[in-house]
Amino acid sequence: MQTPDSLPCFNPETSDQRLASTLSSYLPTMSFDLGESIGNELQLDEEQRELIRRLIPIRTFPKGASIMESKHETIQGFFVLKGLVRLYRNVDGEERNIQFYLDGDSIAESLEDSPDRGLQCLEESSLAVLTAEAETELFDAIEGFESLCRCSMEDDFQSLRKQFESLLSKTPQERYEDLMKNRPELLQRIPQYHLASYLGVKPESLSRIRRRMTQGD
Repeated sequence: MQTPDSLPCFNPETSDQRLASTLSSYLPTMSFDLGESIGNELQLDEEQRELIRRLIPIRTFPKGASIMESKHETIQGFFVLKGLVRLYRNVDGEERNIQFYLDGDSIAESLEDSPDRGLQCLEESSLAVLTAEAETELFDAIEGFESLCRCSMEDDFQSLRKQFESLLSKTPQERYEDLMKNRPELLQRIPQYHLASYLGVKPESLSRIRRRMTQGD
């Protein structure tokens, strides 16, 4: 039997992105079938596809809703099928944005382990929710599911690591330029005060950065 460390990891440029693309194909109709999309990716039989449908519910949260864990379940992660979610941390009573998640992004965040962190929907959002209990059952029942989840978690952790390194090594304007280049859709969908918090500046400073860049053009 393979141990978790010995399980092969899907190529993030192929398997994980193909899965996100497949899931995203359901977005225009708002008709999500995780059993079908994951089943096609992992070549599962109908019984395994039905198990995924049963164990990974899709929940829709209204704009402004905080995503809280129930006392009866431990959330291992989410997959954003449609919407916009922010991850933030409370620092001395102030919420500071850490990351934003858009359609097709996975969220490897257990709020139980980080009581000072929170997740909030900035738009109406439909999320696939994976609990610890469901994760264990799916790992045992479906070959390849653990590797798929592990690669998604690694992608999320790498993104957070890059964000932390950027805060330490780059100026706010350089971080803003990175967003323009790598995640331009965020600039269109996120309120300025949330974006300023993410960049580590005040809204007035962000306004000055934008004005300076416009004048520079």
